[in-house]
Amino acid sequence: MGILIKILSCLVVVVILVNPLTFAQVSEITPSQKAEDNAAVYYEKAFSLLKEYSVEETKEWEAVIKNGWKEENKKLEDILKENEPAMQEMEKGLGLEKCDFTYNKPYSYLIEKAIPNIYKSRLLSNLIILKGSMLEKNNDFEHAIEAYLSLLKFSQHITQGVSLVETMISVAIINMAYRAL
Repeated sequence: MGILIKILSCLVVVVILVNPLTFAQVSEITPSQKAEDNAAVYYEKAFSLLKEYSVEETKEWEAVIKNGWKEENKKLEDILKENEPAMQEMEKGLGLEKCDFTYNKPYSYLIEKAIPNIYKSRLLSNLIILKGSMLEKNNDFEHAIEAYLSLLKFSQHITQGVSLVETMISVAIINMAYRAL
């Protein structure tokens, strides 16, 4: 499995480096002209509000994501509370139609294109799944489903970019959401 990931990573780099966008492709990209109409503004702010966690700390999250919320996971509620501002900022972006992480900056090659932070996208998605799991445990199924469905909108926003990396991030988030649903 490790060799497959290395090969795929190399392929992604090669595709990005040798796949220049033509002027016509760049002109087809129509990002929002006003910052408040661009979901990326809110996602970037959400990323900046996220707290940092070690790999050890996130291992417990993965168990909850895989097996569901249990009483012994009560301490994760504190993690959700301290990251609530980031999740609220994400919600602002979810209500918008367009998402452009390049902020209307022209580029000729995909290597020049800004993409969403992969680590922070995954971290934020994991927090949303944790929140949904906690809501399920509290029998608040309506809000739990809303949390999971918000990841589908988040992934749709990320795929508004044109790179393979953005598509891969989006697919990973979609898989997380579908597993939770």
